[in-house]
Amino acid sequence: MTILNKNLSALQKVSPQLYTRIKDLKISENIKILKAGNDSYTLKVTTQSGEKLIHSIYNPEKEAETFIASFQLKKNFIPLVLGLGFGYHLFEIFKQINKFSAIFVFELREDIFKAALTRQNFVPILSNPKVKIFVTSNQKIIMNYLYKLTFQKKIRGKMKLIVHQPSLSIYKQDASEFIDIIEKIQIKPKMQQVMKTNFLANITQTIESPGINTFFSAFKNKPVFLISAGPSLSRDIESLKKIKNRGILICVSTAFSLLIKNKIIPDFVAIGDPKAIMLTHFTDLLENSVPLIFLPTASKEVISQYKGPKIVALQTGYSLSDFVAERVDKGRVDVGESVSTLILDVAIKTGANPIVFVGQDLSFYNGYSHAKGIEKRLKITHKPRTIKSITGAEIPASSSFYWFLHWIEKKIAQFPRIKFINVSQFGARIKGTLPMELETVIKEYCTEELKSKVL
Repeated sequence: MTILNKNLSALQKVSPQLYTRIKDLKISENIKILKAGNDSYTLKVTTQSGEKLIHSIYNPEKEAETFIASFQLKKNFIPLVLGLGFGYHLFEIFKQINKFSAIFVFELREDIFKAALTRQNFVPILSNPKVKIFVTSNQKIIMNYLYKLTFQKKIRGKMKLIVHQPSLSIYKQDASEFIDIIEKIQIKPKMQQVMKTNFLANITQTIESPGINTFFSAFKNKPVFLISAGPSLSRDIESLKKIKNRGILICVSTAFSLLIKNKIIPDFVAIGDPKAIMLTHFTDLLENSVPLIFLPTASKEVISQYKGPKIVALQTGYSLSDFVAERVDKGRVDVGESVSTLILDVAIKTGANPIVFVGQDLSFYNGYSHAKGIEKRLKITHKPRTIKSITGAEIPASSSFYWFLHWIEKKIAQFPRIKFINVSQFGARIKGTLPMELETVIKEYCTEELKSKVL
């Protein structure tokens, strides 16, 4: 039996659909299989920009060894490999398989995968349940899988992206969006260090501050408004003033100053970002009395200087927060990579109903990133991806927005008894939400004053 037939036999057992697509596929004429200097094989692919060599012409194995060593893969990392080629770098990772709970491989060209099966013995890899290989040119399929994958607590925060650059050079489609979204969910050593530094610096505040569980079920069946800093916030500022004491306002830190300037006092402001630059959102607001919901990993500069009441929320899936939670009951929250997703989980745990999204556009309206008056407001000049708007039109967004949208929709689906309302009239369509005008929401749900709201 040839190497190809052995590989196809193994592939058929683990992925019948991929086997069906690959078995009779003809290898493109622009792919040439060459002998390397050490009698291994390499690939030369002709593209519109010229010929591309995918592996070393001298010693592909040694090249792969050096390449993988540069990533310093540690125990419990989950490698995500983009670009397979003839798999030398994958074989190098596979040597360390006992260190990893899983390995994910993504190849965007079926003909390259077929060529690899004709020369390399992939049977041990294909037969190992820890290794998942995806071969498709449809990046949307891959990204949708990744979004689902990252909701698994055992995987989230452990991913390590390994991009095989020579493979990227032969893909017909741009893989930048794919890389962008993986980079947002993989392990970030520098940011992890910043988070750890913040956690240690904030430990006294974490222990001494009341926990977010103080407010669990505190606003049962009360309207809670989650205020983000999207472009539509500008339109709804005046309407927000009418809520007064008839609803709970929770805003993200980027929207805080705009609300205060417009004499809207939120009931809570929330911060999750670990970067020191977050202090700029609190300029002239450090003496404010609005309770600050914070993650222990949030900017230590803000946590140490903010004089108002503080409420700590321990994020799930973070080892240091797990350590504290085992000793002190402060309440846990799902974060989802954004303060806007953080406050959604907080609102759910307070028992709020309805939960109203304000300024949650998840898109660039008229080319802008944030509401008018927000310091971070940028004019977007590059061509981003698009997503469906509330009206059904395609609107510009970023990969980050796409990720947040999926997180929010999945969270909403878990709570069918809660009414979720989206008052953005030109932002992203959020599955599971009811589109309404903010004025209508206020008239329908803000019908009585709340006796006691906060600390």
